[in-house]
Amino acid sequence: MRKIQFICIALLCASSAFAETPVATVQTLFPVSIGDGVGFIDKTGRLVVNPEFMGPCPYSEGMTVITQNGKYGCLDENGAIVVAPQYEDMQEFHEGLARIEMGGKFGFVDRTGRVAIEPLYDFADAFASGLSRAVLNDGIYWIDHSGKRVIDEKKMGIKPFTGYLGDFSEGLAYVKIGGKYGYLDAAGALAIPLRYDEAETFSEGVALVKAGGKYEYIDRTGTVAFAVDNYPVLESFHGGYAIYRKEMMYGFIGKDGNVAIPAAYRSAWDFHGGFARVETNDGVLGFVDAKGKFTPVKRATNLCDFSCGLARYESNGLYGFVDSSGRVAIKPRYQEAKDFVSGVAAVRKDGLWGLVNASGKALRPCAYDFATVFEGALALCGNEDDFTYVDLKGKKVWPREGR
Repeated sequence: MRKIQFICIALLCASSAFAETPVATVQTLFPVSIGDGVGFIDKTGRLVVNPEFMGPCPYSEGMTVITQNGKYGCLDENGAIVVAPQYEDMQEFHEGLARIEMGGKFGFVDRTGRVAIEPLYDFADAFASGLSRAVLNDGIYWIDHSGKRVIDEKKMGIKPFTGYLGDFSEGLAYVKIGGKYGYLDAAGALAIPLRYDEAETFSEGVALVKAGGKYEYIDRTGTVAFAVDNYPVLESFHGGYAIYRKEMMYGFIGKDGNVAIPAAYRSAWDFHGGFARVETNDGVLGFVDAKGKFTPVKRATNLCDFSCGLARYESNGLYGFVDSSGRVAIKPRYQEAKDFVSGVAAVRKDGLWGLVNASGKALRPCAYDFATVFEGALALCGNEDDFTYVDLKGKKVWPREGR
């Protein structure tokens, strides 16, 4: 049983640490396997919740889902039981609400444990941008935090296969009805009329649309923010710039619709943190900044975005890290590496994982089956039936002496 619990904890940690999340949160409780149960420690290694539960234990928004006797509940950030284990299933919190299942039906509870939306739906997505897409019988509804059905897709005329309602972003979602696109607001009203042949999600206050054979970016009122040349490929804005393609080469346009960085690259990725990854026509990978300055990463065959000021790259089958000047901060010596989190990265060498800091110093040797780092808190290293929590300087905090 202990081995099963350990595997659950390891899988949870691996999935939660490397999942893409819009906002990094500092985790306060960490699952530990003791005997046949799972308890929780804080970041000092102090046991704050006795091993009365089963794993895995998903964490989000300061709340941890727990399992006991096949039923689900949750703890708050201090380890107090907020929802006693009673549901058939319970998912992570999003926007202060967590999906629950009871009697094969889905609803939501809030952070106090109150049932905010009764479990009556056949299925429901997690909340995003204030709404959840929920299914009941043959109807698809978008419900708000109070459970009010603000959008009824059938009544809106959104038909299967010919119509579609996209995800909400910045308070609006594109909708296709009768072959044309427009935008709905979060109250279910048609905020921008159905007049476009193509439409994309809003990003940084504008959305790319096509009408009359021409592309343009509109603002949230539907007014043309700026027109652009009719490039064969245009993307949404990220970090103040949008990718465009001209004659099979890629560059970037600015918020005025003009070319900010000429199309001189055979590949380009979105801006993040003031830099965008690009590849020259000669196959050289590197970064461009907002002024268009290109910094090559020598001998790189794979390149990732910056995290904590360092970018992971691959050279001759091994991974290392460079800074924004292109200087090699950590030589490529690892078979695999993960991005830096709070100044610490998990790296793999000779088939085993360890931890390094931004200067390349080993905080834990490459001697583990897995290693992962939690934002602003602890790191976890483990083998088949044992694991160790360490702080962000590599000092062991769990197991404590005598355990």
